[in-house]
Amino acid sequence: MGKLNIHEASSIASRKKSLLVLLVKAGGRLLRNPKALLSMSSTLKTFLRLLKAWALRDYRDVSWNSIVMLTAAVVYFVNPLDAIPDVAPVIGFLDDIGVIAFVLNSISADIKRFEEWEKAQKYRI
Repeated sequence: MGKLNIHEASSIASRKKSLLVLLVKAGGRLLRNPKALLSMSSTLKTFLRLLKAWALRDYRDVSWNSIVMLTAAVVYFVNPLDAIPDVAPVIGFLDDIGVIAFVLNSISADIKRFEEWEKAQKYRI
């Protein structure tokens, strides 16, 4: 708890069904807490769309390392018992926002490439 588990993320990302289940959980969590993540909800939604497109083999122009980092960030977001438990209103999501921002900065070229592809495809969840 409280850290990014790359091994777990890799395991989830390598199994289509597990990844799609994670995306459903993350989407539900995002819908239940929209105000807490206002500053990063658009970025997180992009992460979810990219992972879904990758899982469905619609989009593959992304490195495995980026897929694992994205998956790790989503696992962290879904886990309510991370470094700062999310039961604390607003402040509980600060660490989630930090993780999302870190991953975004780490793989910004992959995200930009996906967004360009997405615009051309009109791909949405």
